[in-house]
Amino acid sequence: MNQWLALLCCAMLAAAPSALTQAQGKKADEKQQAALAKKQKDEAEMKAFMARVTECDKQAKGLKGSAHKNFMRECMKE
Repeated sequence: MNQWLALLCCAMLAAAPSALTQAQGKKADEKQQAALAKKQKDEAEMKAFMARVTECDKQAKGLKGSAHKNFMRECMKE
């Protein structure tokens, strides 16, 4: 009986690392996917921001100095 119990304990200890590794692998995949989604979102936001800056800059053509700065500030708020 004690031998079976010892064998069972050894088998459980041997199986535990592989189960933990699989769980950690899934968590790592989820983290990578979340990081990729965040990166894509950030890139999309930056692209939209730069498009807005370009559009406002086209509208501000001919303005210089503080007039350009103030126009850009107001245009970017919209």
